[in-house]
Amino acid sequence: MKARKIGSSLRRVVPALPRVDGVILLTQDSSKVKRISSHAIRGVVFHTLSDWKTAVGFDAPRVLSSQQVLPPCPSFTSSKAAAKDGSLRRLAGYVNLEIQNPKEERFHRVYKGSHPSRRDRVVLHLYDMSAKR
Repeated sequence: MKARKIGSSLRRVVPALPRVDGVILLTQDSSKVKRISSHAIRGVVFHTLSDWKTAVGFDAPRVLSSQQVLPPCPSFTSSKAAAKDGSLRRLAGYVNLEIQNPKEERFHRVYKGSHPSRRDRVVLHLYDMSAKR
C-alpha cells in the first residue's frame, strides 16, 4: 500500500511515471528468509541483504531525470518539524507531554504525559541518535 501511495504522489508531479512496485529488504540471513527471497507474495518481492542491489533497482534504468527528482521531495516530508527545543506536546497517541529534563539535553529526553482515552500516566524516554553529544 505504501508503494502505491508513493506512486500516486509522484504521478502528480511526473504524470508519465510507471508503476511503483513494493519491495521488502530482509535483513536476517537464515534458511527461512532464503526460501522466500526473490519471490513475490501478494505483489511484493522479498530480497535478502546479499541481493540489495536488485531490491533498490541499482542496475535498473533510471526512470526520473535529475531535474525530476527534487520537485516531489516536499510532498514526502513531514508537515510538522521536529521539536529540537523539546517542546513536544503529542506523540504516538500520548498527549499533554511535559519535558522533565533540561532542554539542552537533546540525546535523551524524558517526558511525562497521559493517554487520552485510558487516562494512563506514562513516562516516555526518547533518544535522538542524530543529536550531537
